[in-house]
This record gives sequence, C-alpha cells and structure tokens, in this order.
Amino acid sequence: MNSSRSNIPSLVRSLEVLEHALNDLDLCITRVNESILKTESVSDDIREQSIHHFKNKINRSFLDDLVNDIKGQILEQEAQLLDQSRRDYINKDRSWFLADLNNCTNDKIFDELGLKYLQLRLSNFNDFTHNGLEIGCGQGYWYEWLAALSPLYQVDINWSLFPQISSRFQPLFFAKDRMRFVKTTGTDLPGVEHNAIDFVFSWNTFNFLPPTVIEQYLLSVYQIMKPGSYAIIGYTNAHRDDSYQRVIDGHWAYNNSDLITKSVTRAGFEPRALFETGLRGSWIEFTKPGTKIHTVDYPKPGTGYCKKVF
Repeated sequence: MNSSRSNIPSLVRSLEVLEHALNDLDLCITRVNESILKTESVSDDIREQSIHHFKNKINRSFLDDLVNDIKGQILEQEAQLLDQSRRDYINKDRSWFLADLNNCTNDKIFDELGLKYLQLRLSNFNDFTHNGLEIGCGQGYWYEWLAALSPLYQVDINWSLFPQISSRFQPLFFAKDRMRFVKTTGTDLPGVEHNAIDFVFSWNTFNFLPPTVIEQYLLSVYQIMKPGSYAIIGYTNAHRDDSYQRVIDGHWAYNNSDLITKSVTRAGFEPRALFETGLRGSWIEFTKPGTKIHTVDYPKPGTGYCKKVF
C-alpha cells in the first residue's frame, strides 16, 4: 500500500465532512428556490430565469466527484487490507493467540469509564434465570460479570486455560452444573444444543477474525441461540485510528461498523445498536428473531458511547 496516501480513518473523516457540506448545500438550494417561487411581485418568466441562473452558479459536481474519489480510495484500501487480514489469520495458530492473550490487558483497550459502561451493558443479562455463552473466554477476565448466568458456557481454542478458570470457583459450583467448557477448533461450538442459549458475549476475539470467518462463526452462533436471545460481540472498527493501526501492524483483522452489521444481518440476526468506547472498544448488539427474552434499553445515539440504534 502506498504510505503517502491518506489512511482509511482520515479518508472516512473527510468523507463525513464533505457529505455534511453537500447536505447543507442541498438545503440551501432548496430554501433559495422556495424563496424565489414565493416571490409574488415578479413574473413567472423572471422566477424561472432566476432559478436557472442560481442553479448554474451553484455547481456541486466538483464535490460529488471528490466524494466518489474518496469512496473509491477507501474501497481500494479496504480490499487490500481484507486480503492481508485473511492471509495473516491463516498464519496464526493456538500458540500465537495464547502468547497474545498473555500480553494483553483490558486497560490497553478501555478507559476506566468505558470499561464500566460495558460492564453496565452486561448487567442487563447477568442473571441466574438465564444461561449464557462466552466466545474466547481466555483467562476468564469477564467471568465476574457473567458468572450469574446458569449455566455459563466458556468457549476457547486454548483448552489449557480451562483449569485456570475453574480454579476460581468452589467444587459446588460445578456440581450444580453452573459452568461448562467448550473446546472449539475454530468456528464450531461442539456440544452446545441448538436453540438453547439466552445470551452470547465475546470480547477481543472477533477482532482477530476476517469478515468471512466471522460470518462462519455467526452461523454457528445462530444455531445455538434461542429465538429472541441477545448477543454482544466486540469487533475491529478500523475507521478509528487506534484500531486501524492494529490492523496495519497485522495484529487485528480489518473490519468496520458497516461490514460487521452486514455480517450479522447475513447470518440471520437483527442488529440493535453499535457502541464505541475507550481507545479500541467497539461492539455490536444484536438479537435472533423471535419472542423477546431480554428487556434492553438503548441510549440516544450520539450521547455517550452509543453510535447507532437500528
């Protein structure tokens, strides 16, 4: 990739500014035309000539061409990064993910308030009357905010971590079948019944998966979730500078809010909201169609961490 060209986050910001400018220009043109048409003291010919003259003076074709050029640059760079992400993912084995997990701490991803906000979102579901499943449980960082789920399925490709998680609980916890471990080999969920799970959560796992692999995983998730159930999945929003840099470094796979929304929809789910917090903390919330299991509120987009409600 040509390093002298603008990167995707800067192109996206430029595109947003230009699209706002075009919207404002269209509004201005509409208001001027309305004002001319409402002028009663001139003839119809003069009004038509005035509108024609005004349209000739306001030529938005340059801005339109610029918008199309930026969109083309974004698509070109996305295609390269998606291809690179697919190659990088193939070369990452269990040992790579285990080493990365040992070097990763959530304070590198969240600011303190952002971390508390995601925990607040999880509090909507951490309820012993429901079961749950965490994809990429790792060393069990999130178990405090998921442990009330009964049972809680813990899924990971590094099975050696399961004893470390189970050591934090008393034997009675497992005697009551409060936690179950699932040995995935990639995108499968072996041993989990279909249409059985009330809530699914994943953090810092789908960030490593290119969109094609995410869609395979989501198809497995769709099978095991109950109709009306809910999911919170963290992902890479490479339209943000910090996340984009992790993609360029070959650490995370390329993704963005539009692509993850399409992946969720193609798998059969209904997207509900997009959230962003901290440095690289982006997640999507979605449901499996059916009778609603959870009652969930959505903040107004643009306030706090909520970016979009579908």
